[in-house]
Amino acid sequence: MALPRQLNRLELALPQTLGEPVEREALAALSQHKLNALGVPLAYVDRNQRYRFANKAILDWLGKRANDVLGREVFEVLGREVYQLYHAYIDAALSGERTFYERQLVTPGRPSVWIRVDYYPDRTAQGNVRGFIVTYSDVDHLKRLELESGQREHRLRLVTDSVGLPILYFDRQLKLRFANKPFGTWIGVPADDMLGHALKEVLPADALAEMQGYIERAFAGATVSYERRERQLSGESRWMRITLFPDREVGGRVGGAFAVMADIEDDIRIRDALKSQESQMRLFADNIPGPIAYLDRNLKYTFVNQAFANSVCRPQDEIYGKTPFEVMASDVASFIRPIVKRAQGGEHVEYERIGTTPQGQNRWMHGRIAPDLDVSGTVRGLYCTEYDIHDLKLTEQAYMARDETSKYSDLMPDGKARIFTYQMEAKSVITFP
Repeated sequence: MALPRQLNRLELALPQTLGEPVEREALAALSQHKLNALGVPLAYVDRNQRYRFANKAILDWLGKRANDVLGREVFEVLGREVYQLYHAYIDAALSGERTFYERQLVTPGRPSVWIRVDYYPDRTAQGNVRGFIVTYSDVDHLKRLELESGQREHRLRLVTDSVGLPILYFDRQLKLRFANKPFGTWIGVPADDMLGHALKEVLPADALAEMQGYIERAFAGATVSYERRERQLSGESRWMRITLFPDREVGGRVGGAFAVMADIEDDIRIRDALKSQESQMRLFADNIPGPIAYLDRNLKYTFVNQAFANSVCRPQDEIYGKTPFEVMASDVASFIRPIVKRAQGGEHVEYERIGTTPQGQNRWMHGRIAPDLDVSGTVRGLYCTEYDIHDLKLTEQAYMARDETSKYSDLMPDGKARIFTYQMEAKSVITFP
């Protein structure tokens, strides 16, 4: 706590008032009165470390009377234990250095408080230090906030060290201000040793070069992430996902950014394996001659094979996200609407219909729509398949026609098995709507 400017004019007169003629006692009394009224705990200690002045505020803080302080050495007033802890600051002040420290002040009958003790060297006109002014400042509230902040930071560090993900924080000057233990382990340097260093001194040049563009976006206020292969301290390369979170100040300005690094090597391998399986499934499905499709719970296509795309004369990518009623011809959509509704209710539905090929041919198709149930039994989608049964239908109708012919031959007179020469072919009896 800096002394008010008017005190500096009094400090030189204070040591001169002790032991001087009577005419100076009035000045000392005036100074004492003013400094007592000030309310700032203040005292003067000479070169022999004896108190030569103490105002009422500092006497109250010390819980002592003037006779117990004035003329006595510092160690007598503060106690040898406190003196041993802080006498280095007194020595520094008597050598001409402006010093301060913080400590807990314990006064009998009062709760302990944190104070800041400032020492201001007092020099003669020739520059020799003849003593120092000491002031006390109540910093208990600030100290408790500082301690609470330190405890929060300690708990935060415990959390960030325990999550296992490398985490760092850097300001707009790209100076590292925080790093957790996993990041230090990943770099191979204790986390605290990196604080204050520039990112270019911590991260590999290629890693920082790739990160630079994302840093600019983070400083603009966006949360961004990207993936890259990082070489660990052991030399092993692994896929990492780096996510940058902007740190907004109270006024909205981004003062820095957090970087969180997640090892996604196993995820990438699984993803690649799934992509390979999906590619194989796609190849398998596209080589099935019949149309195959999957509808989600909102009746939107999430999968179709090439045969289905061919049947509706659209590319596969244009089908995804659309409903059957947006993709199929109106007459077909009207036909399957009640069938789809039954399947949504959990029923396995089969049907036969006459479809038209892209070449304009009419052919019989057999279709199935099966509900896809989750563990609770709720329908979460529909499997839809169709296959061509035209030749089978022709054969079936040919057999039906032969059976009818046999009936008529049994009814012919004279028991002769004469058969009507209808030359009934299957295609001649198939009727199309």
